[in-house]
Amino acid sequence: CANCDTMRSAVGREHTARKLAGAGLDRLARAVENMKDAEQALADAVVSARQGGASWGEIGDIVGTTRQAAHQRWSPKRGEAIA
Repeated sequence: CANCDTMRSAVGREHTARKLAGAGLDRLARAVENMKDAEQALADAVVSARQGGASWGEIGDIVGTTRQAAHQRWSPKRGEAIA
């Protein structure tokens, strides 16, 4: 209907730019970097635990997952060297 077409039309509407949350984006970028660093530290700790004789079940218990999930996430892939 004509009324619906008028409501959908963007003709004549002003576009106002949104303000970018610079500080918020900076904080988000730092949080992402921190998360990457924490993921690497966790992976390194898993390697260390495995080299120390920890089982996948023990690792899974500590990180709050199953032994199978821990193994799938952190076991070396085929052809990948163990750190």
